[in-house]
Amino acid sequence: MSFTAEPIVGEWYHDNELDLDFEIISVDEYEGLIEILREGAEESEELSLDDWDEMLIEPADSPSRDSQLENDFAVDGDFDDLDDEDFSPQQE
Repeated sequence: MSFTAEPIVGEWYHDNELDLDFEIISVDEYEGLIEILREGAEESEELSLDDWDEMLIEPADSPSRDSQLENDFAVDGDFDDLDDEDFSPQQE
């Protein structure tokens, strides 16, 4: 599914034609330019708003969001040594 939407600074999108993700760095509506940074690229590039409207894109998750989710659900430690009382509410 592709769509045309307003480019939002800080959001990630997937370019279906190139099969690459990119982040919107800036939008200059006065000049009609969008600055993007493709995943893995060292330098940003500019697109015209007309080029943006013709791209086959869809929303994408940011790489940092993906790695943060992995960290949030990572399990550290050994649960074999835990007792039932380790899971009961603390009494004060």
